[in-house]
Amino acid sequence: MRIEINRKTLLDALKSITRVAKSSTFGVLFSTEDNQLTVTSVYEFIRMSVPMVAEVYRGGAVIIPHKILMDGISTFNEDIVSIESENLNVVVKCGSASLTTRGVSAEH
Repeated sequence: MRIEINRKTLLDALKSITRVAKSSTFGVLFSTEDNQLTVTSVYEFIRMSVPMVAEVYRGGAVIIPHKILMDGISTFNEDIVSIESENLNVVVKCGSASLTTRGVSAEH
């Protein structure tokens, strides 16, 4: 998966889905279809998905640790965030800043 999205749009979506979970350590499913990114969180019987317009260069799906992602994106200063996942290695870039983490297979 490789996408680019507006930082504020992504941050607002991540803040919204935080409300469905009691813990900030859960993962968020990132999935793409056409030029749409959907972030999804599931907690017990509650599922929340937020679709957003994004530049999708390579489609796919991966679960990314929520807290690591929120902390990183909150500190970024540029407007566009790039997220690339290959073999469950996730690289998030924004301007000259970047973070790398390990994702989880979307099948989980």
